[in-house]
Amino acid sequence: PDGIARFLARNPDLSLVAHEDGRLVGFVFCGNDGRRGYLHHLVVAPSHRGRGIGRALVERCIAALAAQGIVKVHADVLQENDDALRFWRRVGFGRRDDITRFSYVPQSRPDA
Repeated sequence: PDGIARFLARNPDLSLVAHEDGRLVGFVFCGNDGRRGYLHHLVVAPSHRGRGIGRALVERCIAALAAQGIVKVHADVLQENDDALRFWRRVGFGRRDDITRFSYVPQSRPDA
């Protein structure tokens, strides 16, 4: 919760949720580093997939970033997540094979 609160405080009005009948059915964390936009953890409830909720969340994030002058947006996708790979292609994202993501996770934080 603390990490989420810090992310939202640094990126006000960018992350979004989708509700239906008072129930949370989707969300995305959206942020930027002042130059590039990043979409993290886009999730739509399995019962609500295929209805355009994910696309709407992504399009609204892209528009919010563009309003801040940020037009290049990245999303990380696990290579084995075929459904997600297809989704991101459908919403206009292209796969980049020219970069490799490196991450640092301190040994004392196996849950990070």
